[in-house]
Amino acid sequence: MNINKIKPTITDYHIEMLSVGAADCFIIYYTDSMQQNKMILVDAGNYSDGDKILSHIRKYYNNPVINLAIVTHPDDDHFGGFVKMLEKLSDGEKDAVKIEKFWLNNPQKHVKVNQVQNNVKPSTLKQRTAQLFDQGGKNLLEQIEALHIPVEEKFAQPVFRRNILTNKWEATPLQEKGFIGFTIIGPTKAYFEKLAPNMRYDNLKGYSYDAKDDDAAFKPTATCLSKALDDASDDTSVHNQSSIMFVFEPEQGKKFLFTGDAGVEAFANIPKCHQNMIKNVFWLKVPHHGSKHNLDSKSILHLHPQVAYISTEKQGHYLNQCTINALKQIGCKVYSTHRNQANFLHNGEREGYSTATPE
Repeated sequence: MNINKIKPTITDYHIEMLSVGAADCFIIYYTDSMQQNKMILVDAGNYSDGDKILSHIRKYYNNPVINLAIVTHPDDDHFGGFVKMLEKLSDGEKDAVKIEKFWLNNPQKHVKVNQVQNNVKPSTLKQRTAQLFDQGGKNLLEQIEALHIPVEEKFAQPVFRRNILTNKWEATPLQEKGFIGFTIIGPTKAYFEKLAPNMRYDNLKGYSYDAKDDDAAFKPTATCLSKALDDASDDTSVHNQSSIMFVFEPEQGKKFLFTGDAGVEAFANIPKCHQNMIKNVFWLKVPHHGSKHNLDSKSILHLHPQVAYISTEKQGHYLNQCTINALKQIGCKVYSTHRNQANFLHNGEREGYSTATPE
Protein backbone atom coordinates (compact mmCIF):
# COMPACT_ATOMS: atom_id res chain seq x y z
CA MET A 1 0.00 0.00 0.00
CA ASN A 2 1.26 3.45 -0.92
CA ILE A 3 1.24 5.48 2.32
CA ASN A 4 1.05 8.71 0.31
CA LYS A 5 -2.43 7.72 -0.89
CA ILE A 6 -3.83 7.23 2.62
CA LYS A 7 -6.25 10.05 3.32
CA PRO A 8 -5.61 11.51 6.79
CA THR A 9 -8.49 11.85 9.22
CA ILE A 10 -9.06 14.08 12.22
CA THR A 11 -8.23 12.34 15.50
CA ASP A 12 -8.82 15.23 17.91
CA TYR A 13 -10.28 18.73 17.64
CA HIS A 14 -11.87 21.60 19.49
CA ILE A 15 -13.54 24.89 18.62
CA GLU A 16 -13.28 28.08 20.65
CA MET A 17 -15.45 31.18 20.49
CA LEU A 18 -13.60 34.13 22.02
CA SER A 19 -15.50 36.92 23.70
CA VAL A 20 -14.83 40.04 21.61
CA GLY A 21 -18.05 41.98 22.22
CA ALA A 22 -20.27 42.55 19.18
CA ALA A 23 -17.63 41.00 16.92
CA ASP A 24 -16.50 37.52 15.85
CA CYS A 25 -13.45 35.38 16.54
CA PHE A 26 -13.29 31.56 16.42
CA ILE A 27 -10.41 29.12 16.69
CA ILE A 28 -10.68 25.70 15.05
CA TYR A 29 -7.84 23.42 16.11
CA TYR A 30 -7.39 19.83 15.06
CA THR A 31 -4.86 17.01 15.01
CA ASP A 32 -4.90 14.52 12.16
CA SER A 33 -3.90 10.88 11.87
CA MET A 34 -0.48 11.95 10.54
CA GLN A 35 0.09 13.83 13.84
CA GLN A 36 -0.16 17.19 12.09
CA ASN A 37 -1.79 20.07 13.98
CA LYS A 38 -3.81 22.79 12.25
CA MET A 39 -5.02 26.08 13.68
CA ILE A 40 -7.69 27.99 11.75
CA LEU A 41 -8.68 31.47 12.91
CA VAL A 42 -12.13 32.46 11.68
CA ASP A 43 -12.37 36.26 11.85
CA ALA A 44 -10.45 38.29 14.42
CA GLY A 45 -12.78 40.90 15.89
CA ASN A 46 -11.98 44.61 15.73
CA TYR A 47 -8.50 46.14 15.48
CA SER A 48 -8.50 46.67 19.25
CA ASP A 49 -9.12 42.92 19.79
CA GLY A 50 -5.87 41.87 18.08
CA ASP A 51 -3.74 41.96 21.23
CA LYS A 52 -6.35 40.06 23.26
CA ILE A 53 -6.60 37.31 20.65
CA LEU A 54 -2.83 36.91 20.38
CA SER A 55 -2.54 36.79 24.17
CA HIS A 56 -5.15 34.03 24.30
CA ILE A 57 -3.44 32.00 21.56
CA ARG A 58 -0.02 32.27 23.20
CA LYS A 59 -1.48 31.34 26.60
CA TYR A 60 -3.15 28.13 25.45
CA TYR A 61 -1.06 26.94 22.46
CA ASN A 62 2.63 26.06 22.38
CA ASN A 63 4.67 27.62 19.56
CA PRO A 64 1.48 28.64 17.74
CA VAL A 65 1.13 29.15 14.01
CA ILE A 66 -2.12 30.21 12.37
CA ASN A 67 -2.20 27.85 9.41
CA LEU A 68 -5.28 29.51 7.95
CA ALA A 69 -6.99 32.85 8.57
CA ILE A 70 -10.53 33.19 7.25
CA VAL A 71 -12.02 36.65 6.66
CA THR A 72 -15.73 35.94 6.26
CA HIS A 73 -16.57 39.44 4.93
CA PRO A 74 -15.19 43.01 4.83
CA ASP A 75 -16.62 44.45 8.05
CA ASP A 76 -14.17 45.79 10.61
CA ASP A 77 -15.57 43.69 13.47
CA HIS A 78 -14.48 40.59 11.56
CA PHE A 79 -11.15 41.52 9.91
CA GLY A 80 -9.87 44.34 12.15
CA GLY A 81 -7.91 42.10 14.51
CA PHE A 82 -6.01 40.63 11.56
CA VAL A 83 -4.73 44.13 10.75
CA LYS A 84 -3.28 44.39 14.24
CA MET A 85 -1.76 40.89 14.01
CA LEU A 86 -0.09 41.58 10.67
CA GLU A 87 1.18 44.89 12.00
CA LYS A 88 2.96 43.01 14.77
CA LEU A 89 4.37 40.54 12.26
CA SER A 90 5.70 43.37 10.10
CA ASP A 91 7.30 45.04 13.11
CA GLY A 92 8.81 41.79 14.35
CA GLU A 93 7.19 42.05 17.78
CA LYS A 94 7.76 39.19 20.23
CA ASP A 95 4.09 38.28 20.62
CA ALA A 96 3.43 38.12 16.88
CA VAL A 97 2.07 34.84 15.48
CA LYS A 98 2.79 33.71 11.94
CA ILE A 99 -0.16 33.47 9.52
CA GLU A 100 0.46 31.07 6.64
CA LYS A 101 -2.58 31.62 4.43
CA PHE A 102 -5.78 33.67 4.05
CA TRP A 103 -9.17 32.78 2.66
CA LEU A 104 -10.69 36.10 1.62
CA ASN A 105 -13.10 37.11 -1.14
CA ASN A 106 -11.93 40.44 -2.55
CA PRO A 107 -14.71 42.51 -4.22
CA GLN A 108 -11.99 44.44 -6.08
CA LYS A 109 -11.69 41.49 -8.43
CA HIS A 110 -15.41 41.23 -9.13
CA VAL A 111 -16.66 44.74 -9.91
CA LYS A 112 -16.30 46.87 -13.04
CA VAL A 113 -16.81 50.59 -13.63
CA ASN A 114 -19.90 50.05 -15.79
CA GLN A 115 -21.59 48.29 -12.85
CA VAL A 116 -21.65 51.34 -10.58
CA GLN A 117 -23.77 54.48 -10.91
CA ASN A 118 -21.08 57.11 -10.47
CA ASN A 119 -18.69 57.83 -13.33
CA VAL A 120 -15.35 56.84 -11.86
CA LYS A 121 -12.03 55.68 -13.21
CA PRO A 122 -11.06 52.01 -12.73
CA SER A 123 -8.24 53.09 -10.41
CA THR A 124 -10.68 55.13 -8.30
CA LEU A 125 -13.12 52.24 -8.06
CA LYS A 126 -10.31 49.88 -7.05
CA GLN A 127 -9.20 52.30 -4.34
CA ARG A 128 -12.71 52.77 -2.93
CA THR A 129 -13.26 49.03 -2.82
CA ALA A 130 -9.88 48.46 -1.15
CA GLN A 131 -10.81 50.98 1.55
CA LEU A 132 -13.31 48.46 2.90
CA PHE A 133 -10.29 46.73 4.47
CA ASP A 134 -8.90 49.85 6.23
CA GLN A 135 -8.40 49.61 9.99
CA GLY A 136 -6.07 51.23 12.48
CA GLY A 137 -4.46 53.36 9.81
CA LYS A 138 -3.49 50.28 7.79
CA ASN A 139 -5.06 48.27 4.99
CA LEU A 140 -5.42 44.50 5.33
CA LEU A 141 -4.96 43.78 1.61
CA GLU A 142 -1.76 45.85 1.47
CA GLN A 143 -0.40 44.15 4.60
CA ILE A 144 -1.05 40.67 3.23
CA GLU A 145 0.67 41.57 -0.04
CA ALA A 146 3.67 43.14 1.72
CA LEU A 147 4.16 40.02 3.84
CA HIS A 148 3.76 37.73 0.79
CA ILE A 149 1.01 35.68 2.46
CA PRO A 150 -0.95 33.54 -0.03
CA VAL A 151 -4.63 34.44 -0.45
CA GLU A 152 -7.36 32.24 -1.89
CA GLU A 153 -10.92 33.20 -2.76
CA LYS A 154 -13.55 30.67 -1.74
CA PHE A 155 -16.95 30.07 -3.31
CA ALA A 156 -19.49 27.27 -3.09
CA GLN A 157 -18.93 24.85 -5.96
CA PRO A 158 -20.99 21.81 -6.88
CA VAL A 159 -19.08 18.96 -8.52
CA PHE A 160 -20.79 16.29 -10.60
CA ARG A 161 -20.20 12.60 -9.97
CA ARG A 162 -21.88 9.52 -11.38
CA ASN A 163 -23.92 7.55 -8.85
CA ILE A 164 -22.78 3.94 -9.26
CA LEU A 165 -26.19 2.66 -8.10
CA THR A 166 -28.43 4.81 -10.33
CA ASN A 167 -25.84 5.53 -13.07
CA LYS A 168 -26.99 9.18 -12.94
CA TRP A 169 -24.84 12.27 -12.58
CA GLU A 170 -25.41 13.99 -9.25
CA ALA A 171 -24.20 17.33 -7.85
CA THR A 172 -22.28 17.21 -4.58
CA PRO A 173 -20.47 19.97 -2.66
CA LEU A 174 -16.76 20.34 -3.40
CA GLN A 175 -14.61 19.54 -0.38
CA GLU A 176 -11.61 21.72 0.27
CA LYS A 177 -8.07 20.39 -0.01
CA GLY A 178 -5.39 21.08 2.57
CA PHE A 179 -7.77 21.37 5.51
CA ILE A 180 -9.67 18.25 6.48
CA GLY A 181 -13.44 18.41 6.78
CA PHE A 182 -13.95 21.87 5.25
CA THR A 183 -16.65 22.56 2.66
CA ILE A 184 -17.61 26.03 1.43
CA ILE A 185 -21.39 26.46 1.56
CA GLY A 186 -21.72 30.02 0.29
CA PRO A 187 -21.58 32.36 -1.46
CA THR A 188 -21.46 31.14 -5.02
CA LYS A 189 -19.22 33.19 -7.28
CA ALA A 190 -22.29 34.39 -9.22
CA TYR A 191 -24.04 35.60 -6.06
CA PHE A 192 -20.88 37.33 -4.80
CA GLU A 193 -20.50 39.12 -8.14
CA LYS A 194 -24.10 40.28 -7.89
CA LEU A 195 -23.31 41.89 -4.53
CA ALA A 196 -19.82 43.21 -5.38
CA PRO A 197 -20.85 46.48 -7.14
CA ASN A 198 -22.32 47.75 -3.86
CA MET A 199 -19.36 46.67 -1.74
CA ARG A 200 -17.47 49.95 -1.69
CA TYR A 201 -16.27 52.30 1.03
CA ASP A 202 -18.21 55.17 -0.54
CA ASN A 203 -21.39 53.10 -0.56
CA LEU A 204 -21.55 52.15 3.11
CA LYS A 205 -24.94 52.58 4.72
CA GLY A 206 -25.75 52.61 8.40
CA TYR A 207 -27.64 49.72 9.94
CA SER A 208 -31.13 50.09 11.35
CA TYR A 209 -32.15 47.17 13.57
CA ASP A 210 -35.52 46.68 15.18
CA ALA A 211 -35.18 45.33 18.72
CA LYS A 212 -38.86 44.42 19.15
CA ASP A 213 -39.49 40.85 20.28
CA ASP A 214 -42.58 38.66 20.47
CA ASP A 215 -45.33 39.74 22.85
CA ALA A 216 -46.55 37.51 25.65
CA ALA A 217 -49.61 36.39 23.67
CA PHE A 218 -47.59 34.78 20.84
CA LYS A 219 -47.70 31.00 20.67
CA PRO A 220 -45.17 29.15 18.44
CA THR A 221 -46.48 26.81 15.74
CA ALA A 222 -44.89 24.03 13.70
CA THR A 223 -43.94 26.53 10.96
CA CYS A 224 -43.63 29.83 12.87
CA LEU A 225 -41.17 29.71 15.75
CA SER A 226 -41.33 33.48 16.24
CA LYS A 227 -43.63 36.04 14.63
CA ALA A 228 -41.18 38.85 15.40
CA LEU A 229 -38.42 36.90 13.67
CA ASP A 230 -40.51 36.10 10.59
CA ASP A 231 -41.91 39.63 10.29
CA ALA A 232 -38.46 41.25 10.47
CA SER A 233 -36.84 42.56 7.29
CA ASP A 234 -33.83 40.74 5.92
CA ASP A 235 -30.34 42.12 6.58
CA THR A 236 -29.75 45.08 4.24
CA SER A 237 -25.95 44.83 4.31
CA VAL A 238 -24.45 43.39 1.11
CA HIS A 239 -21.25 42.83 3.11
CA ASN A 240 -23.08 40.56 5.51
CA GLN A 241 -24.88 38.72 2.72
CA SER A 242 -21.51 38.10 1.02
CA SER A 243 -20.15 36.19 4.03
CA ILE A 244 -18.12 33.05 3.45
CA MET A 245 -20.17 30.22 4.96
CA PHE A 246 -18.59 26.83 5.51
CA VAL A 247 -19.06 23.47 7.18
CA PHE A 248 -16.37 21.90 9.34
CA GLU A 249 -17.06 18.16 9.65
CA PRO A 250 -14.35 16.64 11.88
CA GLU A 251 -16.18 13.33 12.21
CA GLN A 252 -18.81 11.63 10.08
CA GLY A 253 -22.18 13.33 10.39
CA LYS A 254 -21.09 15.94 12.94
CA LYS A 255 -21.34 19.23 11.07
CA PHE A 256 -20.35 22.61 12.42
CA LEU A 257 -21.81 25.44 10.31
CA PHE A 258 -20.06 28.82 10.29
CA THR A 259 -22.19 31.58 8.78
CA GLY A 260 -20.34 34.90 9.20
CA ASP A 261 -23.12 37.50 9.16
CA ALA A 262 -25.14 35.97 6.31
CA GLY A 263 -28.85 36.71 6.03
CA VAL A 264 -31.94 34.99 4.67
CA GLU A 265 -31.13 35.99 1.08
CA ALA A 266 -27.64 34.51 1.36
CA PHE A 267 -29.08 31.21 2.58
CA ALA A 268 -31.57 31.24 -0.31
CA ASN A 269 -28.69 31.55 -2.80
CA ILE A 270 -26.86 28.45 -1.55
CA PRO A 271 -26.78 25.68 -4.22
CA LYS A 272 -29.32 22.90 -3.72
CA CYS A 273 -26.76 20.20 -2.98
CA HIS A 274 -25.17 22.47 -0.38
CA GLN A 275 -28.61 23.15 1.09
CA ASN A 276 -29.00 19.41 1.52
CA MET A 277 -25.65 19.22 3.28
CA ILE A 278 -26.64 21.74 5.98
CA LYS A 279 -29.97 20.17 6.83
CA ASN A 280 -29.97 19.12 10.49
CA VAL A 281 -26.48 20.35 11.37
CA PHE A 282 -25.04 19.60 14.79
CA TRP A 283 -23.73 23.10 15.59
CA LEU A 284 -24.54 26.58 14.31
CA LYS A 285 -22.66 29.84 14.56
CA VAL A 286 -25.64 32.22 14.70
CA PRO A 287 -25.13 35.01 12.13
CA HIS A 288 -24.76 38.67 13.00
CA HIS A 289 -24.60 38.39 16.77
CA GLY A 290 -28.11 37.00 17.16
CA SER A 291 -29.90 39.69 15.20
CA LYS A 292 -33.47 38.87 14.16
CA HIS A 293 -32.69 40.14 10.66
CA ASN A 294 -30.54 37.18 9.61
CA LEU A 295 -32.52 34.02 10.39
CA ASP A 296 -36.19 33.12 10.15
CA SER A 297 -38.31 30.12 11.14
CA LYS A 298 -37.80 28.44 7.77
CA SER A 299 -34.00 28.60 7.94
CA ILE A 300 -33.90 27.50 11.59
CA LEU A 301 -36.19 24.55 10.88
CA HIS A 302 -34.01 23.54 7.91
CA LEU A 303 -30.71 23.84 9.79
CA HIS A 304 -32.23 22.43 13.00
CA PRO A 305 -29.02 22.73 15.04
CA GLN A 306 -28.56 20.91 18.32
CA VAL A 307 -26.17 23.58 19.60
CA ALA A 308 -25.86 27.27 18.69
CA TYR A 309 -23.22 29.85 19.61
CA ILE A 310 -23.84 33.61 19.57
CA SER A 311 -20.97 36.07 19.74
CA THR A 312 -22.40 39.35 21.03
CA GLU A 313 -22.08 42.13 23.58
CA LYS A 314 -25.53 42.57 25.12
CA GLN A 315 -29.24 42.24 24.56
CA GLY A 316 -30.50 44.91 22.18
CA HIS A 317 -27.11 45.38 20.50
CA TYR A 318 -27.97 43.16 17.52
CA LEU A 319 -29.00 40.29 19.84
CA ASN A 320 -32.76 39.72 19.96
CA GLN A 321 -34.45 37.45 22.47
CA CYS A 322 -36.79 36.19 19.75
CA THR A 323 -33.76 34.65 17.95
CA ILE A 324 -32.78 32.79 21.11
CA ASN A 325 -36.38 31.72 21.76
CA ALA A 326 -36.85 30.40 18.20
CA LEU A 327 -33.71 28.27 18.48
CA LYS A 328 -34.74 26.97 21.90
CA GLN A 329 -38.17 26.11 20.49
CA ILE A 330 -36.59 23.31 18.40
CA GLY A 331 -34.64 22.00 21.39
CA CYS A 332 -31.38 23.74 20.52
CA LYS A 333 -28.95 24.61 23.32
CA VAL A 334 -28.01 28.27 22.86
CA TYR A 335 -24.83 29.82 24.30
CA SER A 336 -24.00 33.53 24.14
CA THR A 337 -20.87 35.49 25.08
CA HIS A 338 -23.00 38.34 26.43
CA ARG A 339 -23.23 36.28 29.64
CA ASN A 340 -20.23 37.31 31.78
CA GLN A 341 -18.14 37.97 28.64
CA ALA A 342 -17.31 34.26 28.55
CA ASN A 343 -15.11 32.36 26.09
CA PHE A 344 -16.57 29.01 25.01
CA LEU A 345 -14.69 25.81 24.27
CA HIS A 346 -16.49 23.06 22.37
CA ASN A 347 -15.13 19.51 22.65
CA GLY A 348 -12.57 18.84 25.35
CA GLU A 349 -11.68 20.48 28.64
CA ARG A 350 -9.27 23.25 29.61
CA GLU A 351 -7.95 24.63 32.87
CA GLY A 352 -9.59 27.95 33.68
CA TYR A 353 -12.77 27.12 31.73
CA SER A 354 -15.95 26.14 33.55
CA THR A 355 -19.09 24.45 32.26
CA ALA A 356 -21.30 26.94 30.43
CA THR A 357 -25.03 27.24 31.03
CA PRO A 358 -27.33 27.54 28.00
CA GLU A 359 -29.67 30.52 27.68
